[in-house]
Amino acid sequence: MACPARRRQPLPLRLAAALLLCAVLIAPGCALVESAAEVTIGKGQLPAVDLSFELPKVDDLLAGGLPSEVAGQPATGVPTSLEATTLGHVQGLLGLTGACRLDHPMPEADSAEDKTLSDVRVDIVTCPEGGWCAAWCEGNSGLMLRFGAEMTFIDDEQAANVRKQLTAEVGDAIAQIRFRFKNLSLRAGDRDAAETLKLVERFDIELLDLAGGKSQLLQRHHLETLQDGETMRLELDPNSGVTEHIRGLLEQGKGIRLRIRATLVVDQGDLIAWQVSGTRLDVSLQPEIVLSTVSLAKGFL
Repeated sequence: MACPARRRQPLPLRLAAALLLCAVLIAPGCALVESAAEVTIGKGQLPAVDLSFELPKVDDLLAGGLPSEVAGQPATGVPTSLEATTLGHVQGLLGLTGACRLDHPMPEADSAEDKTLSDVRVDIVTCPEGGWCAAWCEGNSGLMLRFGAEMTFIDDEQAANVRKQLTAEVGDAIAQIRFRFKNLSLRAGDRDAAETLKLVERFDIELLDLAGGKSQLLQRHHLETLQDGETMRLELDPNSGVTEHIRGLLEQGKGIRLRIRATLVVDQGDLIAWQVSGTRLDVSLQPEIVLSTVSLAKGFL
């Protein structure tokens, strides 16, 4: 049996609902996008995230400098200058310590306007041939680097304000949760973007909620486009645990903090070509919540 078509509000009425929502939120830059039935909360309302990760010097990572001797004998293959150290040397030095991974905290970073980041760190996992660190490597070979930070997605005051205006359930009101990437730059030492990309076996960015859920947001093929200076909006998987976590906290009018994590894998054969000095990852993104005014209109007007 065919279902009757839902009666949609006239366009002027839906447009009025959208404009009213912007006015009530009192948020500069509230933009109507895609249609008069949607409102985007983003720039000027949700904190932008600007992350800069620079690979620490080897002596900082190992907290003891480069070893000059191993078991009483000169340490062969260890560069005399940190400027010449490569990821191949890092893997070798981790092997000398007997460690499969090294978790290194980094100084807290600030966003453009206020501090929205905490627990900034880099995690290095060695995945040599032979598989003795396989439990950490997720099937990868070479070296895996993870750059991560905890970030504010929306603070308590903003979340309470948004929830106050949503007379419909949050699940019905949210059409999309997405992130606008406006800068993504990865450099291997003094190599340019194109040369760096040739050495990248795997690259992805994912979001994790503090309850343990995760959702992949960006993959290696996006890296080439964004390094060319393009801007890209990527939607968070609407069925992921992270999305449900966000919706649940918004339903309660509570602020939300998420962890952003970038994973880089360099293949075993390319480690010696990747210099530690100058290695840097820069990420700038703007969270956006797209609200459906059609869903809101039942209780909003």
